[in-house]
Amino acid sequence: MAEIDTLGTVTQGVVSYNVKINFDTQDARVKPGMSVNAAIITEAKQNVLYVPNSAIKTSGTTYYVLTLDSSQTQPATGGQGVTSSAAPQQVTVEIGSANDTSTEITSGLNEGDQVITRTIAASATQASTSSGLFWILGGNRTSTTGSTGATRQTTTNSARTGNVAF
Repeated sequence: MAEIDTLGTVTQGVVSYNVKINFDTQDARVKPGMSVNAAIITEAKQNVLYVPNSAIKTSGTTYYVLTLDSSQTQPATGGQGVTSSAAPQQVTVEIGSANDTSTEITSGLNEGDQVITRTIAASATQASTSSGLFWILGGNRTSTTGSTGATRQTTTNSARTGNVAF
């Protein structure tokens, strides 16, 4: 980096800094006055276990996720997804680095564990259709559970191992 402004410019709540850089080698495709948007990577990790940020919950200073017990699941009727007769479980996790979409899990989960990332509560007047069964459908999984006339929809993802930039 050759030069960076000490004061940023705020536009619609976004702070931008003008930066001038030097290239080690010249490239004819790079013209004077061109601009670029760049992501600043402060840390990169390989083969880390990570989950979507929306899966991480807190209670005081403790972090946890809600998971579904895969031993309690079975294929759903119609061959799409699975059902679970067990309620989600709260699992305490230790977290590491995080970016704007994912958080590293350093302990508490295993690759492939199904973590709940979102729950939508419908109106209490809606009829219950599943009476406590959790439906998990492929990809970003969706589950529905009901009790005494209320329906709740939950989206889950699997914990993954991969390379992540923070």
